[in-house]
Amino acid sequence: MSVDGTRDGRPNGVEDIERSWAANPRWLGIERDYGALDVMRLRPTVAIEYTLARLGGARLWQLLREEDYVACGCRKYGFGWSALADSVEGRLPGAAA
Repeated sequence: MSVDGTRDGRPNGVEDIERSWAANPRWLGIERDYGALDVMRLRPTVAIEYTLARLGGARLWQLLREEDYVACGCRKYGFGWSALADSVEGRLPGAAA
């Protein structure tokens, strides 16, 4: 049993999923065209656990919510062209040289 009361870190039933969607800030503002029953129906019977990925993802999610700047490795954590520009040229695309 995990800290949040679930067996494998996932909500165990339709009511648990709906409660998680309503209470967990991670899901705030998410619109779905499917319901919790659809999630349960499509879920595999055996939960595969990737412990390091889960822990790393939880830590990154925490940092992204709490910090203005998140460093990973030797570069600023970023996405797409801005991350490429930071790492290759040291500046953002379109910035004056």
